[in-house]
Amino acid sequence: LQPPVVGALLGIIMASMPKLRGIIVDTDDRDGSAPLQWLFDGLYHVGQAAVPINMMILGCNLSASYSNKKAKSGASSKTILFSPATTVSIIVGKLILMPLL
Repeated sequence: LQPPVVGALLGIIMASMPKLRGIIVDTDDRDGSAPLQWLFDGLYHVGQAAVPINMMILGCNLSASYSNKKAKSGASSKTILFSPATTVSIIVGKLILMPLL
């Protein structure tokens, strides 16, 4: 099993048991009195950074593949990594459709 799958399964198990969930998240009055609330808060903040980090990684990978393709083709002035239709589809999907979901 891959680590994300194991993490998701552990999260489902933990969320389905109220006593176990109460150790990490204060479910009664939300005043932060759970014993491991600090762990939940830290993981929450790391999770908030996941999407921007993934977008940066995607951009780096796309630029690296463009650089590799340009170097292999002899640095020609007309290097096309994706067709215009593919480029527009990526832009529309990532910048318009995904934020709407």
